[in-house]
Amino acid sequence: MKLYCSKPTYYAINIVCLFWLVAKIMSYNLWVNDRLFPTIAIHTWLDNMPNFYHQCLYFTSIILLSTYSIIKPNKALLLILLIVEILSCILDYNRWQPWQYQYICMLYVFISCINDYQKATQWFALILGCTYLYSGFYKFNYFFIHNMWVETILKEFAHLSATQIKTFKLTNMGFALPLIEFAAAVGLFYKHWQKKAAITIICMHIGLLVILGPIGINYNHIVWPWNIAMILLVYTIFVKKHTAIVNFNLLLKPSLYIIAFLWVLMPLANYFGKWPTYLSSNLYSSKAIGLKVKIKDSKASQNLILKYVDQKINEQNIIYLQNWALKELNTPQFPEWFCYQKMAKKLKQIHHQNIEFEVYNTPKNDSLTLILNK
Repeated sequence: MKLYCSKPTYYAINIVCLFWLVAKIMSYNLWVNDRLFPTIAIHTWLDNMPNFYHQCLYFTSIILLSTYSIIKPNKALLLILLIVEILSCILDYNRWQPWQYQYICMLYVFISCINDYQKATQWFALILGCTYLYSGFYKFNYFFIHNMWVETILKEFAHLSATQIKTFKLTNMGFALPLIEFAAAVGLFYKHWQKKAAITIICMHIGLLVILGPIGINYNHIVWPWNIAMILLVYTIFVKKHTAIVNFNLLLKPSLYIIAFLWVLMPLANYFGKWPTYLSSNLYSSKAIGLKVKIKDSKASQNLILKYVDQKINEQNIIYLQNWALKELNTPQFPEWFCYQKMAKKLKQIHHQNIEFEVYNTPKNDSLTLILNK
């Protein structure tokens, strides 16, 4: 079906709604409460909201996104969609996936600039530019080189052995990836380099799809539609139409200063541990905190263990939280310390003394088990 308008931002919002719809269909269990993986609401009194409310919000979103994927949006109904998405995320921190956060911000931009597509395009461009800037920045670390580059790309995808990697001195070559992404992001901010930078970023997304897709390691399916959406958005905004990111016009819409605050300033706070990883374009840096759950064999644990156990050592069943989330929700968990504390308390209520927790990939030395025993 033909899109209703040829203006770049109108194409962009169609793209956003279409791939947002695909992601939400793929991650149905993330948006309901009838599941084993605990919901972590913004406040404890929201934890026991009946599944009916979760489902109502979900299906309202699906209907509106289905409509706006192909026809001209209505401002009032777009505002309802924005409210529905925010309410859904308030009921579970795990719903604040990077793509969900980006789409919500783009939806807010479009609502604010629905009659000024040029300004909306500039703000879309700012969000995209900052996404790649901080994504490249946060990949400059040992965890990315070891976990993502060496273990995932070289060993799992390219099937290289540790000896081959060492012989050809491939380890440090991994730093070229964040360098290219960061440089391309900078290029998006300059008109002369914009098209070349955009093409570089599109190639990067294609490479990521090959690595994560069915012909690669077949992992984290939920980011496949997001990568396709990003390719189309980058092409529409930066290749098909040169869009100046740094422009005085950005200052003429005070209602959108919050977007600059959230995408330009707040990602820096993540470096100091003051802002969530998933809201900072800290993508595939391998720096996110991990949680390992250890459950002894017991009658109460069987419904969980039989489906999501990763390994068994003696009578202890080991479950990596990210693997559990990917299997049940089709998304990673929200990888923040305060979420793990709340989740651990919920699981402790079910499994009592049969459960232990271990955090990793973090400088925090506190044991969740000790915290729970206080």
